[in-house]
Amino acid sequence: MDKLKAMTIFNAVVEEGTMSGAAQRLGIANSVVSKNLNELEAWLERKLIYRSTRSLKLSMEGKDYYEKIKCIVSSVESLEQKSEVDNVDLSGTVRLTAPVLIGKKLCEKVLPKLHFEFPMGNCRVA
Repeated sequence: MDKLKAMTIFNAVVEEGTMSGAAQRLGIANSVVSKNLNELEAWLERKLIYRSTRSLKLSMEGKDYYEKIKCIVSSVESLEQKSEVDNVDLSGTVRLTAPVLIGKKLCEKVLPKLHFEFPMGNCRVA
């Protein structure tokens, strides 16, 4: 059992209020939600959610567990989102020092790709 996945699913069920709502939010099948909840409850050896055909109700253990994991799930989700560092513009001087033979190979193959990827205003070769 993937414990983090099961926690994420449990968290979504609590927040959405229904298993089908959680499945839709997470883009998974209803059966995956049910299976993960059953495995999580078996692993924890306690009932987290009382299910009927018409409603879901958190047990006392379920409420306590939700309070403990919601920060974990939120933290993991925020880690998976793009970082602000990905959007930073690069600037500065790039200096390369290499023996002549390696420098020629580098200039022929790598520098044009680098220049295309990161256009430079003033480029000089010394």
